[in-house]
Amino acid sequence: MSRRLKSHVYFIVLYGGLYAALLWPLLLFKETFIHGDYWQQHYAWAYHYASVLKTGHLPYWTPLMAGGFPLVAEGQVGAYYLMHLVSYYLLPFSVAYNLGILFHVLFGGIGFYCYGRKVGLGKEAAALSAVIFSFSSAYGGCFYNTVTLRVLAWLPWCLYATEAMEQVRGKRGTLWVCVLGFFFSQMWTAGFAQLALYAVGYLFLYLLLQGRWRRLVDFGSANLIGIALALPQFTSTLELIKVSVRSGESAAFALWGSVIPPALVSLIYPEWGIFLRVSYYIGILPLILVALNLILKKTRLEKTHQWLALIFVLIALGKYNPVYTFLIERFSITMLRNPSKFLFFSSVSMGLLAGFGFEKIFSPDLEAKSKARCRRLALIFLGGAALLPPAASILFHIYREQLASFARRYAEGLFFQKTDPMHTLDYYRRAAEQAISAASNLFSIGNRWNWVAVLFVSLSAFAVLASLWNDRSKKWAKRAFPVIVFADLLIFGYFHGTGFIGNLRPVPERLPQSLIYELRSGQQQSHSSMVEWSADHSDEMLPPNSNLVYGIGHAGGYSPLLIKRYYELTKDLGISDASLGRAQYTEEVWLKQRGVLDVLGVGQVVSDQKLNIPGLKLESAVNNGRLRGGRLIFEKRYIYKNPSALPAVYQAYSWNVIPDKKDRLSYLKSEHFDPSIETVVEAPAPYALSPGLRAVERSKMPVFLEDKIRGSVSMKADGLLVFRITYYPRWKAKIDGQVRPVIPVNHAFSGVYIKKGEHRFSFYYNKTVIHALEIFSGCLLFSGFLMLLIYLKNTKIIKRMP
Repeated sequence: MSRRLKSHVYFIVLYGGLYAALLWPLLLFKETFIHGDYWQQHYAWAYHYASVLKTGHLPYWTPLMAGGFPLVAEGQVGAYYLMHLVSYYLLPFSVAYNLGILFHVLFGGIGFYCYGRKVGLGKEAAALSAVIFSFSSAYGGCFYNTVTLRVLAWLPWCLYATEAMEQVRGKRGTLWVCVLGFFFSQMWTAGFAQLALYAVGYLFLYLLLQGRWRRLVDFGSANLIGIALALPQFTSTLELIKVSVRSGESAAFALWGSVIPPALVSLIYPEWGIFLRVSYYIGILPLILVALNLILKKTRLEKTHQWLALIFVLIALGKYNPVYTFLIERFSITMLRNPSKFLFFSSVSMGLLAGFGFEKIFSPDLEAKSKARCRRLALIFLGGAALLPPAASILFHIYREQLASFARRYAEGLFFQKTDPMHTLDYYRRAAEQAISAASNLFSIGNRWNWVAVLFVSLSAFAVLASLWNDRSKKWAKRAFPVIVFADLLIFGYFHGTGFIGNLRPVPERLPQSLIYELRSGQQQSHSSMVEWSADHSDEMLPPNSNLVYGIGHAGGYSPLLIKRYYELTKDLGISDASLGRAQYTEEVWLKQRGVLDVLGVGQVVSDQKLNIPGLKLESAVNNGRLRGGRLIFEKRYIYKNPSALPAVYQAYSWNVIPDKKDRLSYLKSEHFDPSIETVVEAPAPYALSPGLRAVERSKMPVFLEDKIRGSVSMKADGLLVFRITYYPRWKAKIDGQVRPVIPVNHAFSGVYIKKGEHRFSFYYNKTVIHALEIFSGCLLFSGFLMLLIYLKNTKIIKRMP
């Protein structure tokens, strides 16, 4: 080991030990993050992204989900993220996907260690802070998902660059402004713009609270650089947001996910927080060190982080914070939901404060009065942790009826707050009853996790007391501190850190090749899509988006940015999820909305049971083998063909004008709507209806590309040329070389009015603006790297490198 590495051995052992202990399945490529949303969103999107990227393109538009979807504009994909562009292009997908997770955990941890050293922490204290950053609930638990992981791995490096920017002047100061701008661009493109925005706000307050007014200009310049480098992603995502389900949301939507104040007890009892749907845990000993920092003398930097920790906890309270609620309602900031995300930034500051607390408690300059206060605080923690569970249990049993009544009212309130609830009122009431039952077990004296918390409080308190006793016990305590923190966060990560263990799964077995072939071949002939019917969503073989892994088109989709028109048309069928849940499959709805299935171009229905829906013809039945509980179980799937599914391009000569959205959707979803003889438009047509021409007609076989359709059409009369592609502003149409306006047809799809006769058409996804922005941002990035190399060469840094 080199001398430089030896000087960081404390960090390498402590951080590396937890890293290996919690992430070894990924290191050995035995498992990956694939459970739940990962399989249906992040893994599936990444797979499709990598497949298209290897052809030298980006998936600006994919026809394989939700009637067509602008995948690059879905920011969670991270299409312009530099690491994605390199790794998914060069490496096998499974390697690139796993390495992305492993890299960002390590990258963020090293960044926080470097930041701690930059602001004056010793190597041991900085290592402790880095461990808290990476392996507490907020970050190492992948707080939200891997997109959060990618975005926030850059925050410590932004803090480091901010400090470096403060400590230098002249050309080196300008260099750090550019570096900070690059870091910002990576946060913006990594996949979660909402968290990137919060991170920029955190850094702004960081400068403001330290009184660094002059640096705000540099900070603003760095932000402009970051935005300029991320312009292609910004433009694409903002365009999608305007027409997505996120537009026009209510204040109640923005306040969903607020942290209920009692949930802050999860800082000591993580299981209690998880019960209250909050994960906010940094470890018992680090928490005591943070508390010790509050009662000891502080520097301005420490005061800054104390204020940041407090401010972001208060913001995380959401609807329980009247100031935050007022701002959301007053300024209609309704696109961003789940205030609990702000807890991450509180944890970041607490991690650094724990490092400062570690340094102070082992400082030889600690005064006797300060030691006495530290001892009292340690004993208070010990007594409070031991008494809280029995006290909570007693209070719970005394007020059980009142709490049950409150839970029922709260559940009913949640139901009535939703304009379009996915579950029944009885479902919410049952959930309230289950919550009360779970709470009884939570406070029970037999709950082992309460005893584990008390054990770690005891060990931590005694270690703190030992560090204050004498020099000999101080040496023992200094060795015990990392062991206690390691054991605490390891147990937390293994049993409560969903980001580590809860999301890890083996990659699901691939579907039988015969089934994949049958679905693909059927779709290639008709350019149709499939949907799946199952008794429960958990039994689905191909839930929406997972079909991307197999190159199979699915009429459903799963994204918080689903195009609003498409979601409104399809949500009742149970195939579309805007991250708010999916409706259950019901035969009553499918029978009533039979016409919608045809409009969507659903050519195949895969079901786990025989269906009795008119027009569907049983084509085949297959056995799908799956491993469950170590046993191979064969599940039968029935494949139905839908001959009445509308083609991808067709002519319509009869239309019904329904301007009002509510009336239009009601008619489209009724049994009176027959898409084989009419279409529904929103404004009067420029042509009169042609008597005797009612049935829609399939166009001559057009040429289909990923983001373009071209061909010829013979119109028997003035009418509509309809494209079964979701209506989206970037799609343009040319008829005989002339650009023609595209209108929404059947609420969610696209069409062009066209006169009688022979015509050539081209329907294409317009990428002109995006390509121009890509060139601009790419040239800016290249220029920045070139200037950096010139600067390093002129300062002889490169020449000194071995």
